[in-house]
Amino acid sequence: LSESVKVIGTGIATCLKFIGSSIEPTMYKYIKNAEYKKEQISIKLKEKYDKIKLEDRIDPRISILGPSVELLKYNLDENYIKEMIVNLLTSEMDSNSQSNVLPSYIDIIRQLSFEDALALEKIYNLYKINKAKYIPLICIEKVLSDKNQFNFISNYFIIENYSNTMMISNIKEIIINNLCRLGLINYNPILCLPESESYENGLLLLKSKYKDNDMEYKKCCIEITQYGIEFLKICFD
Repeated sequence: LSESVKVIGTGIATCLKFIGSSIEPTMYKYIKNAEYKKEQISIKLKEKYDKIKLEDRIDPRISILGPSVELLKYNLDENYIKEMIVNLLTSEMDSNSQSNVLPSYIDIIRQLSFEDALALEKIYNLYKINKAKYIPLICIEKVLSDKNQFNFISNYFIIENYSNTMMISNIKEIIINNLCRLGLINYNPILCLPESESYENGLLLLKSKYKDNDMEYKKCCIEITQYGIEFLKICFD
């Protein structure tokens, strides 16, 4: 071999050896922690399974079980994914709900971030409390001018109306876009709900928090699709 080839060969061998020696201890640590995390998943699943009536317990379909476990394998540190998968598998082993568990739900869970899951949880809680698939939303827009170029900065807020308590929670535009892309919600920038009280109270809270006269407040809403409702029932109940 020429000298240059020998150098390349030696270099790659050194590089691979270094990568191997560096990664192995990390993997051993991950595997060690994985045993504990697997045990915690088993305990949660058993607790939920025990609540199913004996006559309603059935075996899970391998088409659901296989992809669910595969997703869990690489997400042992992601509590929101573990929680949704445990709920999905529990529904899968209940004869009353198994037909509502779709393989596509697993693909959706795979594409959710932690913030996506938090937003969905809030949306589902509002749906259960208010018995309505429309969730009021307020958009705050501010125009920024920079060398004659105008850019919009948009922030969205969910109005959480729990009996006597009113709250507003920020929801990023990218989260709304992702949930729309997955078919879980629809966003309507024009439609607002006829119940103006929630909007008015929400606007008061926002204006007291963001005291900027250049901001524009818009009433809008998001709609949970029927597909989204079924997904939330399976993965969040």
